[in-house]
Amino acid sequence: MVSTHTPPDEAAPNMGRHMDLRKRHTVTALAAMALVVSGAGTGSAASTADVVNTFENQATGGCLDSSYVNANRTNGCGTPEQNWNVHKYNDGTVELRAITNWDFCLGHDGIALRMQYCDNSQGQSWIVKHWLDHTIRFENQQAAGYCIDDNQIQGMRLMPCSSATYQSWY
Repeated sequence: MVSTHTPPDEAAPNMGRHMDLRKRHTVTALAAMALVVSGAGTGSAASTADVVNTFENQATGGCLDSSYVNANRTNGCGTPEQNWNVHKYNDGTVELRAITNWDFCLGHDGIALRMQYCDNSQGQSWIVKHWLDHTIRFENQQAAGYCIDDNQIQGMRLMPCSSATYQSWY
């Protein structure tokens, strides 16, 4: 049975081993927002808003991993290939760029979810849904209604968006 998110009036933060990870992401995001609001830093407001994050799947515990160019996957957490530069566009979508190979972004090419040369296309643009339990879901802008889904049997791919924890990331 696939678990889903609790309705908003019943939602409670997940306590446990992910709390420190969520705190780190929150602190990083708040620090980046402070730079943008204060005007500190160099470059444009968009570049100062970029943050580096690691994304762990709520259901599988695997981290989004960029180590395979054409067969993106999740893997145990803790390697440099699991660090992503998150660039937020003016329309609110985000680009996920591999830190270990700056030329590659996570995208959907119309056939599959894979690492691609970054090109600012809608296939590499992700709509972020924030859940009350402090997890997020990534919906592809080009393949509207399809989200990054990871399970231990079929691996990572795009599936119709749902509230399943396979589509939920810390």
